[in-house]
This record gives sequence, C-alpha cells and structure tokens, in this order.
Amino acid sequence: ISIIMQFIAGPVVGLFTENAKVIVLGSQYIRGYIFDCIFAGIHFSFTGYFCAYGKSYIGFIHNMAAIVLVRVPGSYLASRMFADTLLPMGLAAPAGSFLSVIICVAAFIWLKNSGKLDVHNADNRAYEVDNAKLFLIGEVAKMYRISMGTRRHYEQPYFYELKVAKNNFFNVKC
Repeated sequence: ISIIMQFIAGPVVGLFTENAKVIVLGSQYIRGYIFDCIFAGIHFSFTGYFCAYGKSYIGFIHNMAAIVLVRVPGSYLASRMFADTLLPMGLAAPAGSFLSVIICVAAFIWLKNSGKLDVHNADNRAYEVDNAKLFLIGEVAKMYRISMGTRRHYEQPYFYELKVAKNNFFNVKC
C-alpha cells in the first residue's frame, strides 16, 4: 500500500476536496506519512506482546519517547525548514514509529536474554487460575446490554470447558 500510495496520492486526496492546492499539499503529506503504517504495525504488535507479559510500561515508554523526541519536534522543524512542502512533515510520524520499533526490538532482546520472557517466569497470573469459568459471548453481550438480536446472532449452544494443563498452558475445549 505504501508504494502504491506514492502513485495514487493525488486522486486519493482528491476524493475529499476539489481544491487543487489542498490536493497537492495533501498528496505530499500522505506520501511521507503512509510509511508510518509499516512501522506502526510492528510496534503495535510488540506493545501487545509486552502487555501479555505484564510489561505494558514498555509501550508507554516507546510511545512517549517517539512523541517527545521525534514526532512533535520533527513536525515542528519540518514546518519551519520546509515551508513550501508537507512531505518532510509527513515523514515525522514514520520516523517516530521507527524509533518505537528500535526501542521495542532492544527491549525484546534485553528481556529475552535476561530470561524474563520465559513462560514459567512470565508475570501472568492467568496461568494460576483453577476452575475458571468462560462466558458464552451471549452472556458477555448481556453484561454490556447489547441488543437481543445481536445476542441471538452470536450465542452458540456450546459449553466451554477450561482445563489448566500440567505445562501451565490453557487447553480450551468446545
């Protein structure tokens, strides 16, 4: 998509406006910004991975670092240094996400080498749960007051059984 957007940025921006100047400047911006989708997907995945291990602070750290050190100052400097084009300003976001990826990879390597990502050392209390109850999606819908039609659509006549295996992983049987 990032490569395709380099060729179709003008028509895509043109879907939202007929103003020629906005189309030109918007196209410049989106041609730079679109690369953020590559790096954001990587650091979003790392954030979820770290959260699963009870280390959500890493997501906070890399996001704050990217915002404070790259995204905001990069956008500001680009607007001052390149007033006639928005491409450099559009590149500030992917540059920030790239910093996030670097921080995430470094954190992953450090945690992996220190043994803090081993399954038996994970800070995840879910492995200690005994006789836990899983809810049918219809029950969850009732808790959140979702409509009857939606509940009927998702409700399945299956009963779920949860067993904690000897190796501390869940085996869910339907």
